[in-house]
Amino acid sequence: MVNKWIERLIALVGIGALLAYCFGILARYVFTSLVPDWTEEVTVYALLWGMLLAGGLLVDRERHLSAGVMHLAAPRIAPYLDRIGLVIAMLFCVFLSWQGVELVRLELRLEEVSRSSLQIRLAYVYAILPVAMAFMAYRYFRKIFFTPIHAQQHGSAEEPVRR
Repeated sequence: MVNKWIERLIALVGIGALLAYCFGILARYVFTSLVPDWTEEVTVYALLWGMLLAGGLLVDRERHLSAGVMHLAAPRIAPYLDRIGLVIAMLFCVFLSWQGVELVRLELRLEEVSRSSLQIRLAYVYAILPVAMAFMAYRYFRKIFFTPIHAQQHGSAEEPVRR
């Protein structure tokens, strides 16, 4: 249920990025007196938000980035090594979430705004970092503590290409 809402939010953010960028192109070539300075900024922020929100879904679906060397270990210890990798990834996400909160707090105090005419407060832009990293850490937590070790996949969802 939550995944569907996040998928819809990511789609909405992606559509918003596409529309903002297309509007910028249209304004640049058709309405030359109406060239906005904010379209690229909105596009970058929207793509950043969508990408970071997708991280938790990727962890949940076993599509996240992994080292892919676990299959080289002995089959008996590979699942345990994979579990250790998940713990390290979760701790990294917790650390980034905590640092993201500190960054947002700093930006709220500094009251910095973007350079475009929109004057978006950068604290709002950076707010996605602690949210997305906490979501990813939660997904790693679920994988670590609620997935039996023998049932857990290790490595990527696709086999590496061997030559």
